[in-house]
Amino acid sequence: MPNQYRSRPPSPSSSLFSIALLLFVCLPHVSLAQNTTVDDTDIPISEPLFESTLRNGTITIDGEATSSDSFFGAIWNNDVVFLWTKGEISPSIIYTVDLTITAVIPPILSNDTSTDVSDTTYMPLDYVMGLNTFTDPSEISVESGTYDSANKTLFLFGSQLIYRIDDVTTPKGLASPNIKFRFPTLVLPRVSFIHSGSLFCAQYINDLSLSTILPPKLFDVDLSQYYLYYHVNSTSYANLTVTETQCYSLDSTNSLLVLGAKYGLLEIRDSRTLDVLSDIMFVNQNPDGDMMSIKSIVTDEQRKLTYFCGDQDSKVFVVRVNISNGASALNGRSYVASTMTDLSTVYAFQVDSAGFLCTSIVIDTQIGVGYISLKDTSNLGFLVKFDIKNMNTLGIPQLPLNRDNSKIISMYIDPSKQYLYTLLDYSIAIYQYPTSCPNDCTSPTNGKCVYSKCQCTIYYIGDDCSEEACLSGCNEAAGGGTCKSGNCTCSSDWKGSTCSERRCPDDCLGLGTCQEAANYTCVCNELRTSRNCGLPKYTTCESVSGSSNAKSLCLKLKLETSCGWCTDDTMCKTGNRIGPVEGACRLWLYDGEFETWPKYLTK
Repeated sequence: MPNQYRSRPPSPSSSLFSIALLLFVCLPHVSLAQNTTVDDTDIPISEPLFESTLRNGTITIDGEATSSDSFFGAIWNNDVVFLWTKGEISPSIIYTVDLTITAVIPPILSNDTSTDVSDTTYMPLDYVMGLNTFTDPSEISVESGTYDSANKTLFLFGSQLIYRIDDVTTPKGLASPNIKFRFPTLVLPRVSFIHSGSLFCAQYINDLSLSTILPPKLFDVDLSQYYLYYHVNSTSYANLTVTETQCYSLDSTNSLLVLGAKYGLLEIRDSRTLDVLSDIMFVNQNPDGDMMSIKSIVTDEQRKLTYFCGDQDSKVFVVRVNISNGASALNGRSYVASTMTDLSTVYAFQVDSAGFLCTSIVIDTQIGVGYISLKDTSNLGFLVKFDIKNMNTLGIPQLPLNRDNSKIISMYIDPSKQYLYTLLDYSIAIYQYPTSCPNDCTSPTNGKCVYSKCQCTIYYIGDDCSEEACLSGCNEAAGGGTCKSGNCTCSSDWKGSTCSERRCPDDCLGLGTCQEAANYTCVCNELRTSRNCGLPKYTTCESVSGSSNAKSLCLKLKLETSCGWCTDDTMCKTGNRIGPVEGACRLWLYDGEFETWPKYLTK
């Protein structure tokens, strides 16, 4: 790894949490946008397709049944997941599950033939790992881990040690792990990952009094040395800004590492050098309120957007940050997530439920949907679906499996199948989730959802791809027409089955003649006007009087009121067979006949 960050001396403020607290006062504050829930009737997820019950709360070791911890953590690796218990009631147990067959793999790591594995697969770490040679088995616990898929090696962090399990996906396994590295303190990492041939792990120090004595570090263990010499030949580190790093997201495409901390710090580093590119704080407007606790981070590498869920004052927020150029334009800024101002670079919404805490977040960047797992005050797990493009929730929190005793420990999303995996206390539930597009684009044969918008096949159109398409088109580019139920509806200037033949507007409605040589212009008859002859040229009888052929026009007018011609003053007037409505006329021409006053007087 590059030397520029090896054993870097701590900066004066790198480990002082008090400085982080002062950022609320010192940094410019920006309010984040917040959307309300849309479509409260939308159910975020259906009943699970499958539930694999992995454990029943008890295990049998050396012929004795004993209570067991629930699951504590998981490492998801495509079609395999590695699970473990923390090891508080009994020794830490490791499970491996093949997600393709939704069943537990037969025992692969345990050489303890006396262990009852008829119910499921597990590994007591104090025996298989040989941990009792280093520490008291009662103190053994696994805090976090990571998987090296290239070498099929599992790394677990517990009891101040890194444990390595080789060839983890084969049914043979090893009798004990290779223990390569002992932490300088008892501090265990909550963040660990493999990148560019190195194993990284971030110290988590929850005792602020230790932060000035033991500045937290992001360790880098060179795996080439690790595998070759069976010991750590050279370990480098970079100093962390705050003490309690809780989550991370590695953007390999753009060489960015995003770290989230308990006290509202989002830190973006160059993953090649570990240099800090930007520090962004998420603070509370209320000085007596809680700081934002960032719990889980994911990144859309294609669009260079990072999403995290965090909680503050028993409210859950989902925040999206544009990390283009390492978010350098945001460096040193602080944001308030509880207000409702829309921003283009940093955007947030509050989950429309109080009394919850966030536990994890996953996203499907292909169709544009994400899920947040929450827990309530009694530690029960809930799911919330949201639209990652439009940043709003889709539905209300839902309890997985409708159980009263399940919390969500970890989640994994498989976009290729639209599967959401949730790790509960003692089981894995698999759901097939809907998209964020209207009506799920009707069906796979009609179209597919791409980033919250339907892309229809050639046979269908519409927002939800539910309408039949006109395969030859309707000359849309020229404004020829639109397709409706498989047939073209042409505009006023076009005709034909594909709206590709020119015509005068609406064929002049039969009230004029079409002049094709004059760019398909209507020449309307003497009583009509407008481009398609659709409007009357005269709207009242009296308006005809000034025309050169007023008498002829007057007798042809067909208005809501009838017209007649008064020969006395040569004017067209509103009237009936008797005469004009207003005034008198001695010689009145109406409906082609002359009517005179004496004629009516003698009747």
